[in-house]
Amino acid sequence: MINGLPLVQIELKRRGLEMKEAFNQINRYQKHSFSAEKGLFHFVQLFIISNSVNTKYFSNFGNNKHEF
Repeated sequence: MINGLPLVQIELKRRGLEMKEAFNQINRYQKHSFSAEKGLFHFVQLFIISNSVNTKYFSNFGNNKHEF
C-alpha cells in the first residue's frame, strides 16, 4: 500500500493447482466484490499470481484475459 491505496495484489494458490484458477479468482473479485470502477481494484496496478511452482504477473488494464 502507498498512502493507503493498494497497488499490488498477490494471489497465492497451493502447489499443483493451475495458474488459471488464481487468475479467475482475481476476475471474480473485480466483478463481484470490489466493483472495478469505484472500488479498490481501480487503484491496483499489478497482479501477481503463483502456485509455488510458477509465478506470473499482469497489469490492471482493460479486459484481462488468460493470455500472459
